[in-house]
Amino acid sequence: MQFGEYGGRLYRGLQRQLRQDWTTYGLIRDLRSHIPVKRQSTSYKVRSYEQGDLEPLLARDLINATRRERKDILLRYAHLAENIPTCYVVEDRTIGEPVFIQWLMTERSNDSISRFFKGRFPKLSSKEALLENAYIPKHHRGRGVMVQALLAMSEFATVEGFWWIATFVAKDNLPSLKGCLRAGFYPFAIRRDVHLCFHRIKRREFVALSR
Repeated sequence: MQFGEYGGRLYRGLQRQLRQDWTTYGLIRDLRSHIPVKRQSTSYKVRSYEQGDLEPLLARDLINATRRERKDILLRYAHLAENIPTCYVVEDRTIGEPVFIQWLMTERSNDSISRFFKGRFPKLSSKEALLENAYIPKHHRGRGVMVQALLAMSEFATVEGFWWIATFVAKDNLPSLKGCLRAGFYPFAIRRDVHLCFHRIKRREFVALSR
């Protein structure tokens, strides 16, 4: 490696440690309003997570996972270990296998949510639910699972009596942002996080968006 190239990488790495920025969109769906979005299939069923779902949903993907993929999967493991209600899966009944995992959390878990996610989400009120930590196994990606799973979760939340469901997606996660929009979600806030001086100074702000 040339010294100049090494020096450039070192400089960029130092810059990232001195200042890191993240922008995340908060998206919401009003379950009381009719949104012209149709489920393409009725084979997707929402049910509570069971221990046998771990292997097809998460454990299988740990094999040959990249560092980034492993980090994402282990985050779901940690969430499961916290026992924050409620973890659900979406099962594709045509293949008899879960294809999607996500937590639907309510105001009763505000303290646990704040502690586990380190204050990344606003506190929930009555009739509000937060959808977080969605994951689709690699071999089920690219066939529209996310949109259909979110629609199934929305129908489930409506039956459960919720009026709004929200989720947060990183600005650079275009597939998830597009999936949420197609499932009837719309942006309602932006969360900006800034870490300075080797993460010693942390700033966070929420900016409301007008529809």
